[in-house]
Amino acid sequence: MKTRHIYVAAASLAGLVTGQAKAADVVGYEPAPTAVTIETTDSIADVRIGAAYLNQDIVNGYGTVIDDAPFNFLGQAEDGRDLSRVGVEGGFDIWSSLSASRSLYLGFNGVYTQGAEIDDGSLPTAGPVPFLDVLPITGAPSPGAIDSGFGTTYNVNASLEYKRFDGSIGYGLPQSYFGADVAFGVFASYGGIDLNTTINTQNGGFTFLHEDVDIGSVGPMVAARKSFDLSSNVEAFVEGQAAVVYAHGKLDAFQNASNFANPLAVSDSSSDIAGVGQLRVGFNFIPAGGKSKLGIYGGVGVRNDTYEIVNPRSASGLVANNPASYSPEASHLEQTLQYSASIGANLSIPF
Repeated sequence: MKTRHIYVAAASLAGLVTGQAKAADVVGYEPAPTAVTIETTDSIADVRIGAAYLNQDIVNGYGTVIDDAPFNFLGQAEDGRDLSRVGVEGGFDIWSSLSASRSLYLGFNGVYTQGAEIDDGSLPTAGPVPFLDVLPITGAPSPGAIDSGFGTTYNVNASLEYKRFDGSIGYGLPQSYFGADVAFGVFASYGGIDLNTTINTQNGGFTFLHEDVDIGSVGPMVAARKSFDLSSNVEAFVEGQAAVVYAHGKLDAFQNASNFANPLAVSDSSSDIAGVGQLRVGFNFIPAGGKSKLGIYGGVGVRNDTYEIVNPRSASGLVANNPASYSPEASHLEQTLQYSASIGANLSIPF
């Protein structure tokens, strides 16, 4: 935001009759003040669209394990997945003057990505006869195998949809700090994870797992923006936002398998204190009509108002059908970190 500036100029002396005397020659002369505006652009909007790379843990496993006949652990059939994908990003930041000493900040940013991971695997070809056992999401002992045999093949198909929408509103401080505009206000976010996983074996065995997570957060935030000219044609800007939030996640999970008598369902929720930090740097250099300019931006972010799905997993030394040996928690949520990096096009619109 650019602040409106006023200065005082001298005017001609009122009451001079002849018009020949100079103002400096008149005893007791005081100039009459006249207000002159030297800058009127005091609001700006940055509109952006680009690509964002997101990285966070999504799920630790899909509810299977490779065991021998007595259910002793032999290995993992799969390792779950993380969110290491590029998605579409779009948003805006608006700094608008309401008066000479009051301003409003509005911000929005959204990210969306989806995709599938398909992997083929096979059971061991040596050692004890291997079994591909199911691990119920309830944490109950394994009911047994969906397939078995040396070298038996299986296919893992995991489709993921992820979305996140952040919004902010704040009151701008009347003065700048280090040349930057600063606003304090409220940050709110909504996100979602939708995960569907199917494992099919060569002999017709299968497991299916659907897990849906809704995530919301809200809390106080501070935002700042600073712009400066690098040349007569190039303007640079730096803007950032930080928030401390109350985060809440809710999990709904559904599981079925070829050896289940009935499908299983589990729900869980988690509430935590979290933080969000975002920083963007941009350069505007292409005229886009009026005083608007088009350019590029890059950004980074880190936040922990998000969650990982933790499903029951067996491990070395455990017997998956024995509650005295194997007694995991049911599927649940755990707070985790997300890192992001983005790049795209930015349009700055003074108004």
